[in-house]
Amino acid sequence: MTPEDLGLTARDCRYLRLLRDSESGLSPTEIAREFRVRLPTAISALKRLEGMGLVEYRRGEGVTLTPEGLSVSEELLWRHRVIESFLCEELGIDSETACEAATRLEMLLPRDSLVRLCERMGHPRVCPHGRPIPHPEVVP
Repeated sequence: MTPEDLGLTARDCRYLRLLRDSESGLSPTEIAREFRVRLPTAISALKRLEGMGLVEYRRGEGVTLTPEGLSVSEELLWRHRVIESFLCEELGIDSETACEAATRLEMLLPRDSLVRLCERMGHPRVCPHGRPIPHPEVVP
């Protein structure tokens, strides 16, 4: 499943990104603190993601991505970094502005458009910040 198929919101994407970047599971309290929201707000978002099969909560271990959640978060990362690279390399936008714009655009552009964009750019290996770009199965 792709992020588009799941109907992810921008908030969902932020939660998945945070969990992907954590070394181990995070508690709902840590997640609420990170996003500066109340605990019930974080729990509501996590339950939504759990209902989609993207996260799992284990008492004492925290919230972690499921294999499907990891796959979706990898695609989100790919989307973000490809857009960011395009904005910097092709349009000359500075990396911080490009990063902010990529965050807004990553779920708005259809997957097939991003596949074509990535192909046109020669499947870049790193983003403007020097971080690797994961290339999931990008053939539609």
